[in-house]
Amino acid sequence: MYQLTIISATIGDCFTLLVGPDEHVICVSREWLCHNFKYFDMLAQRTHEARFPDADPRCFEILLMYAFDDTLPPVDYSEVNGENKLSNNWDPFKLYQLAATLGEPEFMDRALQALRDGLARKYLSLNLGDIDEGYTRSPPKSPMRRFLSYVVAYKLICTKSDQMGWTNFEVEQLCKKHPDLGCDIVPHMRRTKRVFPTNIWDVWPDCELHSHPEDGSCPYKKLDSPSESRIREWMALGF
Repeated sequence: MYQLTIISATIGDCFTLLVGPDEHVICVSREWLCHNFKYFDMLAQRTHEARFPDADPRCFEILLMYAFDDTLPPVDYSEVNGENKLSNNWDPFKLYQLAATLGEPEFMDRALQALRDGLARKYLSLNLGDIDEGYTRSPPKSPMRRFLSYVVAYKLICTKSDQMGWTNFEVEQLCKKHPDLGCDIVPHMRRTKRVFPTNIWDVWPDCELHSHPEDGSCPYKKLDSPSESRIREWMALGF
């Protein structure tokens, strides 16, 4: 068990988060927490602590830090033995799930954007394990699922079978595990008429993968790239 104080809090103002199966302790200012997360508004009036046994402590720290200073540590993918692997020790899918649990669509969108940026930087795609985890951790009809199903549709149409990294049988098995995946792929086929752009990362304007209404103006300011000094701070913290 460890304790991390994200935002300075006096003893009377401290709200305790017990995160993960081992109940990692995160202490946060109650006033700051309620101001930034509506989820805790009513909860903090009844208790001084909350348990999140299924959440990842790293992701909870990142979510709180983003609320504090509007920066996220980069998502870093690398190619290992022909397969793309997440290099850093935090998982954008877990962050997305946590943000969905707290009912925070902006944080969901930021987690997805961080994932897309990490892949686009190296022109990498996702493997089936990523698709499986993403569908397991995201709500039906969410922007995350819209993006993941597009990746599958793109690879099925545009990638030669010997270069795809997975077999049609494996895709079929994944669709049996996540029936929504097969249904979600079909609109992409119809929309593109099975003609996809050469670069998968050029297709999505940010707002098409945001949670805000399509007919409204985007409420989010562009997520700035963290400064070099901020990146060094993240590295020092082990992200």
